[in-house]
Amino acid sequence: MMKYSKESLGIQCTTCPVKEICLPKNLTEEQITWLDNIIHEVKIIERGEFLFKTGDKVNHAFALHSGAFKEATLDAAGNEYVNKFYWPGDIVGLEYVDKGTYPFHVAATEKTTVCLLPIELFEHAQYFLYERMFHLLSYKLRELQSYPSTTNAKKRVAIFFLELINRQNNKKYPLTNIPLHVSQIDISHKIGIANETLSRILHEFSKQEILTIKKHCICEYNVSTLKRLVGLN
Repeated sequence: MMKYSKESLGIQCTTCPVKEICLPKNLTEEQITWLDNIIHEVKIIERGEFLFKTGDKVNHAFALHSGAFKEATLDAAGNEYVNKFYWPGDIVGLEYVDKGTYPFHVAATEKTTVCLLPIELFEHAQYFLYERMFHLLSYKLRELQSYPSTTNAKKRVAIFFLELINRQNNKKYPLTNIPLHVSQIDISHKIGIANETLSRILHEFSKQEILTIKKHCICEYNVSTLKRLVGLN
């Protein structure tokens, strides 16, 4: 894990490609410049490396600039359970700032770049930043409540990909091809179905032109059909 200055990598909040879904969203140019003056350091984490481990002291939250993370925990037998994935624009670890230590581990699923948000940024924040953090945490709660809980495997797969597609389409410039740099096994762990079941469903979705994944990329998708599978239409 290597640490750099934002300036050395040419990273600025004012020009960041994911600022529309990250901390600067809806802030004024002056407020974004203030963020740039506070956030100085960037880390690059290689695939498989940990951003932090369970029990590590909380020194920062993190803004995901590029790449992807998985948040997971281990049971007594050493089996890993994936809680969630983080994508560009996500803030990682914000909800643990007041706890002092991280309750989970977070690892990179590909080469990933994060901006370090120092604790002081939140302890002595200006009002507009408190308001933005409130919106971020509220959005996380809404995400949990957006879709009905279900034991149906096909619905679980549809829900997972709908969330990812909707997130991409919330960007200022949505992509037709959506990167998916997480393994199929990790996705199966996250949604709580067997990897073999996930493979079968994805094959079925591809044949029916509902969802097609090639080379770690969602290259075709039909949102209306996915919503109908979930029961939102």
